[in-house]
Amino acid sequence: MPHPLILGLCYALLITLALSVLLPATDSYAQSQKNQPLKNQQADMTEQQAAAQAKASHGGKVLKVTRDKKGYKVKLLQESGRVITVRVAG
Repeated sequence: MPHPLILGLCYALLITLALSVLLPATDSYAQSQKNQPLKNQQADMTEQQAAAQAKASHGGKVLKVTRDKKGYKVKLLQESGRVITVRVAG
């Protein structure tokens, strides 16, 4: 039977390896989703409504809202310190 210290180190190494593989995958999923427009039920919406919709779905603090041909781009500051851009159709 292996020494308990060696066994504990092996478990810690396996957990670290698993997390290093899984966490970048979830981050890349978030990156792929950030430019997908959020669906809205109204024909027209205001900047405030777009900001509220983006904040409700992603959390964080609204930094900037800009209008373009497809709707709105909402920049959010997340609790982690990361700035993301969310597209809101409208």
